Amino acid sequence: MTRAALNILTVLILLLSRCCDANRKLLVFLIDGFRYDYIDDLQNLAGFREIVENGVKVDYMTPDFPSLSYPNYYSLMTGEFLPIMTTHDFLIYFCHVFHMQSSLAYFRVYFC
Repeated sequence: MTRAALNILTVLILLLSRCCDANRKLLVFLIDGFRYDYIDDLQNLAGFREIVENGVKVDYMTPDFPSLSYPNYYSLMTGEFLPIMTTHDFLIYFCHVFHMQSSLAYFRVYFC
C-alpha cells in the first residue's frame, strides 16, 4: 500500500470513528465465590436486578486460572490472556510480601 493511500485510509478511519466521552465512568463488579446461577433469581435480588436491567451482564467467562482470583482479575482488567500451562508467570505481575504473624505465615499481594 502506498504512503498516500495509507494516509487517506487513516484520515477516513479517524473521521468515521466515534469519539468516546472521557467523562463516562466504568464500574466493574468482581464478585468472588458467587455461583453462576445466583443471578438467575432476580426477584430476591433487587439491587442486582436493577444492575442487570440497566447495565451489562455476561453469560459466560472462561477464567485463565479457575482456582485463583488475582490472575483472573488481572486478565479482566488488562485484557491480557495468560495461558493455563504457564501458571507461574502471573507472579511477575504481582509483588508478593511474606509476613509472619505469630505462628501463621501468609502472603499479602500488592499490585505493582
